[in-house]
Amino acid sequence: MRKFLYITVGKILEELKNPITRVTFYRLEKRLHFPSGRKTSGKLKWRVYSRTEANIIKRKIIKEYNLPT
Repeated sequence: MRKFLYITVGKILEELKNPITRVTFYRLEKRLHFPSGRKTSGKLKWRVYSRTEANIIKRKIIKEYNLPT
C-alpha cells in the first residue's frame, strides 16, 4: 500500500478502522455536508483534506453511526 503525506478519503476510513465503505463515505459527504477539501494537481485530482477537516469529517461520521470513540 502506498503511503502519502496528505490526508485522503482512504486515510480517513483507515483512521476510523473502516466501519464504512468508500461508497458510503461519498453518500454521506453529500448528506452531512463534509468540508470540501481540495484537489491535487496532476492527472488524478485526488481529494485531500487538512487535519482539521479530516477531524470534522470523522466526528460527523462517528455521530451519524454512533461509533465508539
